[in-house]
Amino acid sequence: MKTLDVTIIGGGMITYDLLLPTVYHLQRTGYINKIKICALDSSPLKTLKNSREMKEAFPGQDFEAFPSVTEPEKNKFPDLYKEVIAKMKPRQIVIVAMPDHLHYPVVMEALKHNQHILCVKPLVLKYEQSVEIEKTAYERGLFVGVEYHKRFDRRSLMAKRGCELKQFGEFVIGEAKLIEPYYYRSSNFQNWFTCDKSDPFVYIGCHYVDLVYFITGLKP
Repeated sequence: MKTLDVTIIGGGMITYDLLLPTVYHLQRTGYINKIKICALDSSPLKTLKNSREMKEAFPGQDFEAFPSVTEPEKNKFPDLYKEVIAKMKPRQIVIVAMPDHLHYPVVMEALKHNQHILCVKPLVLKYEQSVEIEKTAYERGLFVGVEYHKRFDRRSLMAKRGCELKQFGEFVIGEAKLIEPYYYRSSNFQNWFTCDKSDPFVYIGCHYVDLVYFITGLKP
């Protein structure tokens, strides 16, 4: 079986909670070879490296950090991801886990270097950017996927099953509510979740539009 190298661009919450554990599992089961993670600075990379949860769940597994975890946290490397992607073998996987407004340049950089892509939602902020990405990927024979992890929430799976069993009747209208943890107030989230970079629908509402389709089969 052919294995692939994975480079994750971004080392924040979604990488800690979801992406790195998933990639570690794929590595453990023989689908993934080398893992690299690139971040703006060394702080989140240290958190990932020193995580007791990660070490207990995936003993003996590790990733290569860019910048190095020995780099002072005050040093920032906003363009380091370009160097890391440029050194990858072609047709591997780049996972884009950056703030919303940074997805487009990272995705295009990965496509330029002939890499398959998994991007956290939303893919981009403008429709014309998504069209450009589709065209570029198609011409190069590359895969671009958008990661909608709420499809795998057990409540979403239960709702999908219930809908298949016709327990809810005909879908007419739905309501979604979001309550974020209080600790978000002191996270990096507040530094980029601003009106000039994103908005609540782009950031989280797209999940629920996707769930309408996932649960009911109706295309919004």
